[in-house]
Amino acid sequence: NKREYKRAIHTAHFTELFANEFGYDPVLMKGLGFYHRIGVLREDETSLAVRTVALVMDEGFPDDIVAALKQYGEVKAGEKVSAEVSITIIADTVIVSLMDEFSKGNKDLDMNKFIDKTILGLFSGKNSLLKKSAIPYNDLEEIRKNLKGERIYYDFLR
Repeated sequence: NKREYKRAIHTAHFTELFANEFGYDPVLMKGLGFYHRIGVLREDETSLAVRTVALVMDEGFPDDIVAALKQYGEVKAGEKVSAEVSITIIADTVIVSLMDEFSKGNKDLDMNKFIDKTILGLFSGKNSLLKKSAIPYNDLEEIRKNLKGERIYYDFLR
């Protein structure tokens, strides 16, 4: 599906960018970005997370990517989340949220406020997914700054 493809490409772009900037494994991060929703290719009654892990295991993906994809799919509010998975969640959430806004025809979006609100929602509140994220605060601030600086890049999402 074109939307899923776009989502994966752009999430992988940002995960690799942040991996290189903060010293994380760029292959692992790009793999997370590309494959975090690959389970959509399987049709069965299990959850997307289960289908994703099953598919990458069947295809012989490296153990570190399988483990990260498993954590990605099982993230629950209040649980510890690795920095790599947290970055992938942030990138994917910003990408999909922007795609949703653009599909509604919202062209006059205040990107700074939108990105801040989107990221804040992941870290604060009772059901926030990343309340116990392993991302250092300074890295999080750089992620926010970088995502806000990508205005021209977001035209690819329109």
